[in-house]
Amino acid sequence: EAQARCSPIALRLLRGPPGGRVCLHLGPACPCSLTMEVAPERISARLLRTVDHPERADEVVDLMTEGFMENPFWLWAFGEDEAFRKKALAFVNRARVQLYGARSEFWLDSAGRVEGHVVMSAESGMSPSFMTLVRAGFLSMPFRFGLRVFRRFNSLVDEMKAQQAEVLGSEPDYWTLEAFVVRADCRGKGIGSRVLKELLEERVPPGKRIILMTQEEANVNLYCRHDFEIISEAVSCENSAKNWIMERKARLS
Repeated sequence: EAQARCSPIALRLLRGPPGGRVCLHLGPACPCSLTMEVAPERISARLLRTVDHPERADEVVDLMTEGFMENPFWLWAFGEDEAFRKKALAFVNRARVQLYGARSEFWLDSAGRVEGHVVMSAESGMSPSFMTLVRAGFLSMPFRFGLRVFRRFNSLVDEMKAQQAEVLGSEPDYWTLEAFVVRADCRGKGIGSRVLKELLEERVPPGKRIILMTQEEANVNLYCRHDFEIISEAVSCENSAKNWIMERKARLS
């Protein structure tokens, strides 16, 4: 109707922030304007299972390796030499992806590159059995990286398993969040936070709590913003680094 009455008309679309407003200005020849509310933005990342896209497995492993390079546990286990630590972490993360199976999921950025990875499911991989580690190839670690690295790795695994058993018990009645990482050049943009928020809202069933572990304080702050609470804070006997276990309590809906 405005177009029929006002000629010529110059249309300009001004885009507001999510949750803000969009204004249509119909030009100097027309005093009319239209203001519309903008719905809150949703990232709606399409999660892809790594097992369904084996051609992407190397990208996923590289992403996880880069994301955990400065983790204090892995720094202690694999040492200060970056090239060696990267090689050892890549081996561990390839085995982790194999252990996760269909639970390992990633999403792509607009250019089609792997942007992030996450494991969120009712089946926990945080406390693998000895036979699970054997099947994933971890017994080859001393031959690849030396006995000292193998012993340190096993020591950390044993410590974390003991902490979990003390805090969570032996029968898992919870969901877990694991291996959540966003590509380095995409951090600080709210991408990981939006993906996490959506997963928590849409995937975790009502009545189920969700558990995670982290060894980095910056991650603790992130998860606290999503209603996780610290339920255990243990200092490693081996390297004095902290391991936090965090819980998001069950929601009724």
